[in-house]
Amino acid sequence: MQQITSYGEWLEALETELQVFVMFSQPTCVPCRKMTGMLEMLEEEHPETKFLKVDITHIPDLIEEFGIQTTPFLLVTKEKGIVTAAGLKGRDYIKNMLTS
Repeated sequence: MQQITSYGEWLEALETELQVFVMFSQPTCVPCRKMTGMLEMLEEEHPETKFLKVDITHIPDLIEEFGIQTTPFLLVTKEKGIVTAAGLKGRDYIKNMLTS
């Protein structure tokens, strides 16, 4: 999972033909740490998706841009738009975000 710590890295990472899954996190977020291992496994199962982990303490502009009120905050880019979810989510929930 690619770590993003600057706005420039963020913009560069979005320049892709792939679907993009993003977990916005911060160092003090315990649920974020719990989800990281699961997301790394899902990344192996979904090569059609680019997985990013964004530390919002380094890019506070994204907090306002996406209305982030809590972490983890999840985002998936889709052909039809963006799907978001906040809080700790399980594997099945995330797989559904990726495939629906």
